[in-house]
Amino acid sequence: MAAKSETKRKERKGIDRRLIHLAAHPVRVQALCVLSERTASPKEVSVEIREQIATVSHHIKELEKMEMVELVDTRARRGAVEHFYRATKRPHLNSEEWEKLSVEERTPLSAWVLQLIMGDSAKALSCGTFDARADRHLSRAAVVVDKEGWDELKQLHDETLQAQLEIQGVSANRMAKSKEDGFNVSASIICIETPVWRRQRS
Repeated sequence: MAAKSETKRKERKGIDRRLIHLAAHPVRVQALCVLSERTASPKEVSVEIREQIATVSHHIKELEKMEMVELVDTRARRGAVEHFYRATKRPHLNSEEWEKLSVEERTPLSAWVLQLIMGDSAKALSCGTFDARADRHLSRAAVVVDKEGWDELKQLHDETLQAQLEIQGVSANRMAKSKEDGFNVSASIICIETPVWRRQRS
């Protein structure tokens, strides 16, 4: 038993525990997500996530202590100084790190991502941008696969995520040269096992 515990401890050593500790602080996660997309002040973040500015300021300070955000600018506003932060780490765990987590640790992180996806979708629908572009993509595929098929789907989605991040980097470089304005995009990927649906007998 002791040997197994030691092995498990070594396996988990490489996980960025800061991301897991966020599970107990939804406001902290929301703030980190905003700051991973743009530079903002606690006041701006509080408006976006609809939380008290004092609460948001506290959690951003904690994120700064965890070295997950950094102060990048200050501006004088009405006799006070407004601080602006940006994320130094994208809230992301790779597949190897994710597999080392327990189900209890995975569940709140999954819930947050789903909340962000639903929030992005709801905002886009209400603002009219969801279907503004005729070439937008929206699909749902309910399929039945074996273990090998599951592994292939998982690899495909992992590669798609990496490609999305690479496209973002290339776009940023092009916009820096062309001075072209970019626009926000929410690109979501979901690949989960679903329960078997059984018709109830009357």
